Amino acid sequence: MYDHLKRLAIGLGNFIHSSKRDLVRNGADNQRWIQELKERCLLGIRGGLESHLEPDVAVRFVESPYNTKTVGKGAGKNEMSCRVWGRADATRTISVLADIVDGSWNSACGLPWSSSTMLAFTEIERNQKHADELVLSDFKCGLIVPIVGNISSPKEMAGFYYGAAGEPPHYRLADSPIEYPLHPSNAEDVRQTRLLLDLFTTQTYESLAISIDAVKPLIYDWADIGRFYGAGIELMSLLGTPGTMPGFGGYVAANQKADNLIPTKMLLEGAGVIVTNWWGEPIDQMKIMDRMYVAIAATNPLHKHLMQHLSKTVRLP
Repeated sequence: MYDHLKRLAIGLGNFIHSSKRDLVRNGADNQRWIQELKERCLLGIRGGLESHLEPDVAVRFVESPYNTKTVGKGAGKNEMSCRVWGRADATRTISVLADIVDGSWNSACGLPWSSSTMLAFTEIERNQKHADELVLSDFKCGLIVPIVGNISSPKEMAGFYYGAAGEPPHYRLADSPIEYPLHPSNAEDVRQTRLLLDLFTTQTYESLAISIDAVKPLIYDWADIGRFYGAGIELMSLLGTPGTMPGFGGYVAANQKADNLIPTKMLLEGAGVIVTNWWGEPIDQMKIMDRMYVAIAATNPLHKHLMQHLSKTVRLP
């Protein structure tokens, strides 16, 4: 149904990998290095879009970075950036939600393995909603491109995760026709799988304290907890290629940003993963500037365990 968007995702995945192929740090400090990396990835995104879209399709490029000038929880805020890349004779538009380098802190500090470029696309239409009114269900294709490749031992080729709404996702090797279907863990016992836990996006110390209390039973019950500091790769760690069983069966986040959830939810649900808020409700109406207390699990028994504890939490802003 969304073959044209999946072809676009494949083209972008290849462009983004190619755009940083010869990028070398050469002693750049953290701030300069992450800026260079973002600029290079953005060039790959734009080049891929312009190469793979028909000339009558303009691009509305949307970001929602968290910006702060002072130190302290909740001292910053999300700010929407919306740019239109016009094309000659454009009569239609595609909206692209982007996190150009998710996990930028790790990348800046020399630990890029958990960082990725995350993109979500709407359908190509003559009339688009205002960016403020776009919701998760308006996006029909997702793409997660790891920042690095060829670093594992034994070596594995660079690649990317992609998928369309309602369809099984795939991992595709860069610059190759080879791709693999993705699947979640089949674990049903929380004592036999691990949970990724992300509470750092809470914006007040009060909500952080409530969130810590909410997840304490999960820490006791699940086999272990983890954190990679890049939501894209964390959530893709719930999926595995043939012959591998994912080591993580769940993901819980407090007050998570929409740009981390919109592209990943499509891929996860396409593989059969369950995605709700902490109270068991769907998140399809989440807007770009919204934040969500999200509970994600590979199987129904694992999700029921999350709900058993998280649903008791008072509603948080």
